[in-house]
Amino acid sequence: MDNAKRNQQNLDQIRAILKRELCVNDNQVNLIFNSMKDINKVSPIQFDKVVGMLKTNYGVKNDQLVRLMCSNPPAELFRLENLIDKMRLFHKILGTNAPNYKYALLNNPQAFARTNDELESYIFEMKRDLGVNNEFVFNLLTRTNDFAHNIESYIPLAKAKMDYLISMGLTKKQITERPGILGNTINSISTRLIYALCNDLSIDEYLNESLFLSTEQKIHARTAAYRAGLIKKEHIYEPESVFVGLTGFKTEELKKVFPFNMHAKTALLREFEVKFPELSALSLTEYKKASQIIHEFKQQEDIQRLAKGEQLPKNPIEKKTEILNAIIHKLGEEKFTPKEESIVLKNFDSLVSMGFSEEEVIENPQALLLSSDRLSWRVKLAKINGLSNKDFLARGYRFAEMTIFPRTCGVKIMNTRSNATTNHIYNTELVFSKTFGTSTKNLAEHCKLNETGRLLLEKLYMNAVNAESSQEENE
Repeated sequence: MDNAKRNQQNLDQIRAILKRELCVNDNQVNLIFNSMKDINKVSPIQFDKVVGMLKTNYGVKNDQLVRLMCSNPPAELFRLENLIDKMRLFHKILGTNAPNYKYALLNNPQAFARTNDELESYIFEMKRDLGVNNEFVFNLLTRTNDFAHNIESYIPLAKAKMDYLISMGLTKKQITERPGILGNTINSISTRLIYALCNDLSIDEYLNESLFLSTEQKIHARTAAYRAGLIKKEHIYEPESVFVGLTGFKTEELKKVFPFNMHAKTALLREFEVKFPELSALSLTEYKKASQIIHEFKQQEDIQRLAKGEQLPKNPIEKKTEILNAIIHKLGEEKFTPKEESIVLKNFDSLVSMGFSEEEVIENPQALLLSSDRLSWRVKLAKINGLSNKDFLARGYRFAEMTIFPRTCGVKIMNTRSNATTNHIYNTELVFSKTFGTSTKNLAEHCKLNETGRLLLEKLYMNAVNAESSQEENE
């Protein structure tokens, strides 16, 4: 029998085992096969034994096994001898028992592709270099998916992040109990911790209840919604399903209304400085120190990868430069001044965060030349009026908010005597006034974009985003 036939026979046998043991259909099996890149190296006999043992001896449920197999686990995981060998190793080093071993396997399957010597050496180095004990390694193994994913880089990066957190008032014990906090970037760690402090959470509350619930984008959107009077403060850190039930809002909707951009980050740091001046100064110093250590380490990694002939992914600066060059070319400009670059990039990020694709914006970049405030109001009005992204970027951005806002109020709120539509709102004054029955100037007497008007606009925008999200789900 040739290799192709033998491989197909093995796959057919594994397919039958999956259907029998996990009660999955053909589509789910195909999903597993597409994920498990080394599936052709797995022996059907070993696979059957491992699945049976995990279900019987370790209480792993069918849906947990399906998720495990869809995470591209190594073929070595499905070799019974290796599985048992790793359990003995972890038990010897950490005292891990069978129920906890299950979580190590589900969270960190890549560790099972490492040899025992590699893992033992890794654990020794981690305890030595980070100054941690068995409890930290045990929690890292069973509660996060960071363990042994990249032995070469985890320890130095974790040390820089740990030093930063300790400077911010966390104890080694708190980090030991929640090592998952070290799995994020230093920027994400810092931002979310600062938000927790500004939202009056204690460190214990943050670590025990709120650490893993949200990204900084989610926390910003929810915090901004609270400050806009849309939700209660105690809802900010709720799990998504609970949050939707309590507030009626989905976080994805709020993120479009309240995007986390450089302006929002600057406002957060300013608030932190006012509320905690001493800690803010210390945080800035320690953050720069940790960032520099991480940057230098990653530079060395990149040098090594290039020496091996590997291609590096574009870094954020390279990507921004590429985007700027594409926009300059599209606009027919020679170059931007530093101030123009800053405005264009800020507006670009803002549009993407509000539901525009990068390709759409680069294809029609004229709107990026507006001031950031004007662009924000005009996008919100376009969403309220159902203008497509394409139409906004092609023509809608040209219409001043002081024109579109009163027209929108007239059509959306006061329109009881005409057939004026969005097409008329985004048209000449002659067409609009003839269709609606009065001029924009007359409407502006009653619909001013003052503080009250802005609140109304935000409410209408919120409703528009909500409706847009529901339509996408139905489609």
